[in-house]
Amino acid sequence: MIFYLGMAFSVNSNKTENSEDSYKQSIEDKTKFRQDEKQDKTKSRQQNKKEKSYNIIYEFLKGLASIFLLVSVLATLAMLADLYFNYFLSRYVNQTGKNLTVSALDESTVSDRPLFEVFDDEPDTDEPDPEEIVPDSNESLPEEVPSKDISPDKVPSKEMPSAQVPSKKSLPEGRNQKHNDDNNAQFDQTSVEQTPDKAPTKAPTKAPKSVPPVPNKTNLSKNRRVDGGTPRVAIIIDDIGYDFKMADAISRIDRNLTISILPGSPSGRRIAQILHARGTQIMLHLPMEPLQYPSVDPGYGAILSNMAHGELVNMLNKNLDSIPHVKGINNHMGSKLTTLSPQMNQIFTVLKKKNLFFIDSLTSKNSTCSHSAKLVNIAFAQRDIFLDNIKESRYIKKQFRELKRIALQNGTAIAIGHPYRETYIVLKEEILNLKKNVVIVPVSELVAVP
Repeated sequence: MIFYLGMAFSVNSNKTENSEDSYKQSIEDKTKFRQDEKQDKTKSRQQNKKEKSYNIIYEFLKGLASIFLLVSVLATLAMLADLYFNYFLSRYVNQTGKNLTVSALDESTVSDRPLFEVFDDEPDTDEPDPEEIVPDSNESLPEEVPSKDISPDKVPSKEMPSAQVPSKKSLPEGRNQKHNDDNNAQFDQTSVEQTPDKAPTKAPTKAPKSVPPVPNKTNLSKNRRVDGGTPRVAIIIDDIGYDFKMADAISRIDRNLTISILPGSPSGRRIAQILHARGTQIMLHLPMEPLQYPSVDPGYGAILSNMAHGELVNMLNKNLDSIPHVKGINNHMGSKLTTLSPQMNQIFTVLKKKNLFFIDSLTSKNSTCSHSAKLVNIAFAQRDIFLDNIKESRYIKKQFRELKRIALQNGTAIAIGHPYRETYIVLKEEILNLKKNVVIVPVSELVAVP
């Protein structure tokens, strides 16, 4: 009995010890599990943060790649469209010769705004009409106030001194000294600047109180004159290069009109190639420094008075290379540079090497171009009249009558106009009347060494 009781007590003791060990072990297992679970959660959070950062960077790079791809596709499409348009347009022009003819200019096809603009202040309205003024030849001209329709790109030089109209004694021999000459002196804008419109520039509210006299062109006219022959007239249309439609329309009026193109103009090279193939003579309209510089900017490729010799020559060659088929040059602005013999000598030396002629637009009465041309021995001429320094149809018609008078008197005449709508319309109307008495020729036929 005692033996069985001892055995039972021993079994109960073992069970108690095993229970305690199991309980301790379970506590330790739970603690370790919780620690492991906590470590796993920490590692999981850190891993999630890294993955989220990687995802953000990946999405950002993917977005950049998508934008770059889209821009590349759009640029490629634009380039292909431009090439397609230019190719078929050039092909159409070369094969049919019907490129964009302006048969009837209207507001939808030709802009009424000039290529280059300088906005004038509102002029006084109580001044007499320019055509009604007939000044006495021995008196100074009255103050000339620009019309509202005056060409925005023709700005009278602020620094041009006032001058008296020459008396009958001082006029060149053989020149008609009647009222027509006095009127011509009034409107012959030798101080006119042709101003580009990179940025609107405010013009003076009033013109100089008197207009400089007509430059003496007697000797040059005699050099160009062909005695006994039909008088010859050259008409230069400059400031070309920004409006292809207008250039095309003007050139179709008469193939012997001369087109002068601005360097760096967006359509200049294409206009030169197409019009040259049509037989039109091409010139470079070379920007030169005006008296009002830098308040008046002559534009891209300008020749400035402060340029070193090498810089001047490089700029001139760059401008010549930008326009193909150039036969000669005339100046755009240049009321300061054309009065500086050293710079003009450098320019004319380059022109002589390239066998090019020079037409002086006469934007300054103090121009030294004739002297430099004689010194360097290059073909040269001066313009006789501006057709549209006042952008008004009635005035332009009057200038055509004056052009005809000069040609009949001297045997030759050189006129300069611009690609305005008014000029186009009047030119198309008046050229038939002009041809009844004169022959239209390329300006290269009227140049000679002074």
